[in-house]
Amino acid sequence: MSVAVWRFIVRPIAVGGMLVGAAYTLYKMRTSLTAGLGKAFSDLRQTADEQSKLSRTERYMSSKTVFGLIFLMFLLMCFLYIRISGLVWPAVLAAVVMLIVGFFFATVSGSWWE
Repeated sequence: MSVAVWRFIVRPIAVGGMLVGAAYTLYKMRTSLTAGLGKAFSDLRQTADEQSKLSRTERYMSSKTVFGLIFLMFLLMCFLYIRISGLVWPAVLAAVVMLIVGFFFATVSGSWWE
């Protein structure tokens, strides 16, 4: 009886609460998320000379480095999923889904100050 209550009542409510909390957090952070992504993509177009004009406290890790590492992790995930399943397109789809979910998870988990 108690296992059924946990499985069919408590657990779905808990998961639903976490999903609603994550969606609410992403909604509240929508302006800072779009501003951050816009800055990251604009940094891709900056030259080294433009980067050097910024003060030390205004410089971040290069967006080229960040996106390059993300791409490297994507390739490693694809390789791992292909190795496990033996299927190419489902493995690529799974890697894309994991990148998107990982982005949102990192955003929500890093939003304690908002």
